[in-house]
Amino acid sequence: MSGNLTGLREGTYLNDGSGGVAFYSPTDKNAPWVYNRWVGDMVPVSSILAYDATNQNEKYRSRAESQYHSFLSDYGQVNDPNTLDPSTVGNWFYNYGGPNNPKSYSGGYNYDLKPKNVSDKMSLVHDQAYDKENAVGGLDLVLNFSVIDADIAFVRNQFTITEKYLSQFSSIPGGGFIYTPVIDPISGSPLSFGTSVNSAIQGSFIFVVTLPKIFIFNAMKASD
Repeated sequence: MSGNLTGLREGTYLNDGSGGVAFYSPTDKNAPWVYNRWVGDMVPVSSILAYDATNQNEKYRSRAESQYHSFLSDYGQVNDPNTLDPSTVGNWFYNYGGPNNPKSYSGGYNYDLKPKNVSDKMSLVHDQAYDKENAVGGLDLVLNFSVIDADIAFVRNQFTITEKYLSQFSSIPGGGFIYTPVIDPISGSPLSFGTSVNSAIQGSFIFVVTLPKIFIFNAMKASD
């Protein structure tokens, strides 16, 4: 097989009778390759588009052109500094629970990923509230008075999720219980045990860490 396919990723299957798949590099504008059944090998898409197509391979050429435009779109997105950098995805809890929020290639926080569930949504709201106050990191979590309302709301919302999970189970006379599911508005599934536990952990952590800050802030207000 000719052509340098090192580092290339698989693209869209060309269901046009060619029996091949398209390969292209998201960072190399000159390296999209497709399998050409008439050549019997991998060839650059650019060579297909430049070729004076015969009636026999006009359909294939059309598919290749479509594939090429798709590649150019991917190429532009990957090289956009505001695009999500996949290597930054992965937090303590879901996408937004914890200190390791996703970032763009430019280094700024990126919120393109959808929250995985309602607990993750509350983390996202908390993070965005911090952004509005230019608050970042553990120091602001412990000392910044301007985000106290966001901290209190976060703790309340996370504990509410745990309470709603527990409310799904109600005992009945004579023993046993009835399960009445509460739907997670983000995931569309019933609130899970895992979501409940993670909400309780996050709510408890933020409560403990921010309690001294809240106590000091209220004492300062009372002395005014």
